[in-house]
Amino acid sequence: YSIRSGSARALVVYHNRFATARGWLKTSVAYSTRTGNGDGRVLVQKNLGQGLGLRDEEDIFYIFRDHLTGQEYLRNGRDLCQNGLYVELEAYKCHVFDDWREVRDNEWH
Repeated sequence: YSIRSGSARALVVYHNRFATARGWLKTSVAYSTRTGNGDGRVLVQKNLGQGLGLRDEEDIFYIFRDHLTGQEYLRNGRDLCQNGLYVELEAYKCHVFDDWREVRDNEWH
């Protein structure tokens, strides 16, 4: 599940099975939205960058925290937008990624 309100973002990943799961979170499940023409509806999918409002730029990085463990992650904006986020979860475990901060790389790194 992804949630975004203004600059606040959160991504919740839950594994509901007695097994290990691993893979890339890249594209959302299709959801129905209004077309704006009467009662018309269309199915829409978004990539991770679109869903969280991330910037697809090489010099942009995102720092975010797993709310449950306190561990922080640093990922490149272009990589998140084009490839998604790799996640591994054990049985019935979850991640709650929040506190997303955007930083720009420069000559001082």
